[in-house]
Amino acid sequence: MSEEDKTNKENEIILDFQKIAKIQHLYMGIFNEEDSDYPDYRVIRPKERNIEKMLDSFTKDREKKKEIYDTIIHYTWDNSDMTFRPICNALRDKGYKIINNE
Repeated sequence: MSEEDKTNKENEIILDFQKIAKIQHLYMGIFNEEDSDYPDYRVIRPKERNIEKMLDSFTKDREKKKEIYDTIIHYTWDNSDMTFRPICNALRDKGYKIINNE
């Protein structure tokens, strides 16, 4: 194994599929709440904090967290496949490794 491969392994961010699904679900709840005439921020804020905790478990790098979150929310609307495949494929294309801890 070359030095470059070792560095890539050390810098590789591993994402848990269950947390990706929870983040997407929480985002949909936030979206629905903000879409109402009178959004209740007492409902929204805990969901945002929960998302932030899950992103913190992936990495401490703010830019990486933003990239992961943006990928999840933008590929949520990909109707070509009604699974999490578009989200996971987009994250894999950006260099993240996804595992399924059941």
